[in-house]
Amino acid sequence: MDAAETRQARFSALRKELYALGFPPAIVKRALCHAMPEVGRSRAPALVAEGVDWQIREISARYAEAV
Repeated sequence: MDAAETRQARFSALRKELYALGFPPAIVKRALCHAMPEVGRSRAPALVAEGVDWQIREISARYAEAV
């Protein structure tokens, strides 16, 4: 139970940081695309501004390090 609560808190924090960057489904899809390029990018109208792409990469990398 403790491990589950720890992971839930971690994923909630990741989600909170990603959602702050824009339209949540598009941001999560972009993060997933970085991890698994075969997923592909979002299509219009749910696009992610290129300016936040580096932030998504940084956040994703930070959370991936401690898994």
